[in-house]
Amino acid sequence: MYHAVFELLARLELSPRSQSGAIALFGKHVIHEEELMDEEFYGKLSRYQAKRQEADYEVVFLDDQEDAERFLRDAEEFLKEAKKAAPELQ
Repeated sequence: MYHAVFELLARLELSPRSQSGAIALFGKHVIHEEELMDEEFYGKLSRYQAKRQEADYEVVFLDDQEDAERFLRDAEEFLKEAKKAAPELQ
């Protein structure tokens, strides 16, 4: 998902310095200003960023198989929507 976010931001000529900066710019520009993707994707991205940060300090990242499957579905849906948004930026 982060690669898609960085690609969308690059097409808007934005260069975040960190993943948290990318999420903030994604919310501001892709979600709110350009309205290229639904706000639910900002929420999902933020949630998975928090999980990723927890994984740096905790033993468990995904709680169980259902959690892992939900993550994969969310990531696939995110990428699908990002691909739809990308042509609008050209």
